[in-house]
Amino acid sequence: MNFADTNWLIALYTNPPEKQKGSRQNIAANFMRRNDGRLALSHPVLIETHNILCRLSGKPNPDEWEELQADFKAKSTLTL
Repeated sequence: MNFADTNWLIALYTNPPEKQKGSRQNIAANFMRRNDGRLALSHPVLIETHNILCRLSGKPNPDEWEELQADFKAKSTLTL
């Protein structure tokens, strides 16, 4: 099992302007595909990720946050 930090989640759930083979989003996605796709998370990491996604999008409830919640199938426990 792998532990995700905030940078890892931001790389997975944001779409940087570059879609190059070596972009951090592609690197993170490829790693997740090669491994079992499960991540261990802590509440501070989730809170920090939510704050960063809100700041990047300018929205109180960004689409990326909704996607992260859907991926972990725990909407009610991840609501901040």
